[in-house]
Amino acid sequence: MEAVLNRLIERVDSEELKIFVHTVLIQRIVGGNLPEVLSHMAGTLEERERVHKEIKTLTAESKQVSYLLPAMPVVMVIMMNLVMPGFLNPLFTPFGLVLLAIVIVLQVLAFVIISKMSKVRV
Repeated sequence: MEAVLNRLIERVDSEELKIFVHTVLIQRIVGGNLPEVLSHMAGTLEERERVHKEIKTLTAESKQVSYLLPAMPVVMVIMMNLVMPGFLNPLFTPFGLVLLAIVIVLQVLAFVIISKMSKVRV
């Protein structure tokens, strides 16, 4: 039985299944009240799922900020160029291209940092 359950863990990549299999194997070795242990495990897994959903909800804002932050300057520059034609002309000088490259690098860096900060492992 142990070999079969271990192969099941290898085939299915699920943290909840690993917890279930380890619980059953330990309970099989130790003995005791299996329905009570499985009931506690079900409660733990439900609580774990609730925590995952709560974390996803709490980090949703920072994920949206990581997408909006790089988009805002692009939209603003396009709007300014529509309102004032020729607004982007200084950007295509050698100095302007260097500044544009720096801004792009900083925007990508900000996106990566905010994305990493909004990922929470439980």
